[in-house]
Amino acid sequence: FVVSYDSEIKIYIVMLSLTLSIDGLDSFINTIFQATENFKLISILSIIQKAFYVFFNILFLYLGYGIVGLVLSALIVRFSFLFLKYYYSRKLVRFNLLSKLKINISFLKQSLLFSLIGFTEMLYTRIDLLMISILGTPLQVGIYGVAYTLSRQISMLRNVNAMAFLPIFVKEFREKSFTAKKLLYSSFSYAGIVFLIALVISYFSESIIITLFGFEYEQSGEILSVLVFYQVFFWFSFPFTTALQSTYNEKIMLYSNLLLAIVNISLNFYLYSIYGLLGIAYSTLIVYALGMPMLCFFSFRILKEQNYFA
Repeated sequence: FVVSYDSEIKIYIVMLSLTLSIDGLDSFINTIFQATENFKLISILSIIQKAFYVFFNILFLYLGYGIVGLVLSALIVRFSFLFLKYYYSRKLVRFNLLSKLKINISFLKQSLLFSLIGFTEMLYTRIDLLMISILGTPLQVGIYGVAYTLSRQISMLRNVNAMAFLPIFVKEFREKSFTAKKLLYSSFSYAGIVFLIALVISYFSESIIITLFGFEYEQSGEILSVLVFYQVFFWFSFPFTTALQSTYNEKIMLYSNLLLAIVNISLNFYLYSIYGLLGIAYSTLIVYALGMPMLCFFSFRILKEQNYFA
C-alpha cells in the first residue's frame, strides 16, 4: 500500500500474501523430511506440486479468470499440498500442531537467528521489485519482473540442492572428513557450470523473452542478459553457506546479509537514476560479484581456524 497500485492489484497482493503463512507451515513440515533424510519423498511431492500449479494456471486462464485464477491457483495448490505433506510427515514423526506451546529458549534463539538471516537475505535478493515500485512505474515492475522471475528459477535448483546436501555436510564436518580442497573444488565446479548456462541464456535472452512473453516484453531480454550472471556467484557460495550452517556459524551469514542489503539498496537508488531498469540489474550483479566471494573468503578462514577440515 506504499506504492501507487490501483485497488484491484492491492486486493490481489493481500490474497497472495496468504501464501506466506502457508509457506511458513510448509517450511516447518519440510524440516521433518530433512531430519529423517526422506529427500526422495519431499522431492517427488515438490515436483507434483509444481505440475499441478502449472495445470491449474493453464486451466484458470483458459476459463477466462485471468489474474484472479492465478492467485486462486497458488492458494489452492499450496494449501492442498501442505495438508498432503502434513499427512506423510505424521507417518515419520508423531507430533501435534495444536499441542500446548512449550518454549525452548535455545530453539527460540536459533529460530530467531534463521528468521533474521532469511529477512536480511530477502533485502538483497528480492527487494529489486519493491525498489522499482517505489522509484518507477507498474509497467517497469512488470518488465523487470519477467527477467527477474526467469533468472530466479536457477536459484530454486540451488535451494533444493542445499536441502539435500545439508545433512551430508553435517555428518562429514562432525566426522572431520571434509577437506578444504573438496570445498573449493565444489564451489568452482558449480560456478563454472552455471557460468556456461548463464552465457547461453544471456546470448539468447531476447529470443527467450519474445518466445515466452511476446514482443511487448522485449526490453526484459536486455535485463535478463545481465541479471542471469548473478547466479554464478550465488552458486559459488552454495558449498560455503551450507558449510556455515553445518558448523553452527550462521551468524557469519547474518552479518554478510546485512552488509549486502545496505549496499544493494544504496546501489539501487544510485544506478537506477543513471541506467534505469538496467541499473537495478547492475546493482544485483555487483552485490553478488563482490559479496559472495567475500563471504566465502571469511567462511574459509573461520572453518580453518576452527579445525573443521580433515
